[in-house]
Amino acid sequence: MKPFYYIACTSLILCSCAVKNDYADVNHKPSKTTQVIDHPGKKPILIEVKDEREEKETVGYIQNSLGMKTAKIFPKEELSASLLKAMQDEMIAKGFIITEGGLKLLVTIDKCYVDYESNLFAAKSVADLQMNIHVLSEDGDPLYFKKINTKGIQSPIFLYSGKNAAKALNKALKSALSDLTLDQYFISCLVGETPTEMIAQD
Repeated sequence: MKPFYYIACTSLILCSCAVKNDYADVNHKPSKTTQVIDHPGKKPILIEVKDEREEKETVGYIQNSLGMKTAKIFPKEELSASLLKAMQDEMIAKGFIITEGGLKLLVTIDKCYVDYESNLFAAKSVADLQMNIHVLSEDGDPLYFKKINTKGIQSPIFLYSGKNAAKALNKALKSALSDLTLDQYFISCLVGETPTEMIAQD
């Protein structure tokens, strides 16, 4: 009897989701155990984020258990501003200085969208984040490029809401920043050395 009761309650909750628009707070705080890059060749960097999504207004839609869209999910603040702050905080935590006159870290957002998947027992919010990362020299010459495609999953959820969308999006953002900052080629560009020279010093 209990499984049927659980299914019935879950279905009722998912079907009764609000039909008004909601907001997702997209943010990221660096881990307290973030490793500081201690290298004499570290260069100052300037970060710029451009939102190149076709639909810049939203990051997803609230939907009912039948998959019908009922309302929009807006980012709490402009998405490019949220990602800029997240990247600045992450690089500062690693010991880099954010200022004019150094390398340029250009980030373009291709996709940032959360969708829902459901079954008889529960549902989950699934976020897709796609970004292109460019590092340019002081003279504007390309030094580095990386395409990042990450997912974030929040499960189980019992309400389709901006809050649950934000949890999935923030997991995707954390994964993307980890993917980038663990890339030896990326760090090498920021300290002016080749990956081979970097590894030799470690």
